[in-house]
Amino acid sequence: MTSERFSIEAKSKHRPGVLGQAGLARPHEKLRFTFGRLINDAAAKNPKHPLVIFLDTNLPFRSAHHVYGNDPAVPSKYIRELCDRIRKEHGGKYPFAMLALTNIPHHYADPGENDPPKHMHAMMTEHPVSSKGIALRALSDAVPLFGNIPNEFPPQ
Repeated sequence: MTSERFSIEAKSKHRPGVLGQAGLARPHEKLRFTFGRLINDAAAKNPKHPLVIFLDTNLPFRSAHHVYGNDPAVPSKYIRELCDRIRKEHGGKYPFAMLALTNIPHHYADPGENDPPKHMHAMMTEHPVSSKGIALRALSDAVPLFGNIPNEFPPQ
């Protein structure tokens, strides 16, 4: 156990006609891939501890490739550009210690369809949160495990 502390902010992109939002769902080709405002809203709360942001992009599976790219271990061009823009808006520093982008598109599947695959990408900033950063690395490593329920837990 470490003494590291974080401020956690969970955000989700709301889309018309999806997950109880008013309006009509937009077609795939008309979706907006804007997430900067959600990240900036989290940072504007001036958290007491290093900020960790979990942001669900709420995209249909076939649209998620635009944001996540092909390799979950490598940030896509879109993610790199988004993070560069956020850093510039905050005086050359990231306003977060870690950003985890997720996309769990099961609510876009039609009845009888298989559950579409999820997308995830977590990144820690280059500025270390503590001398070890053990807890932050563990949190980052846990992001792709979402939905994977273990059969047993290691003894404490």
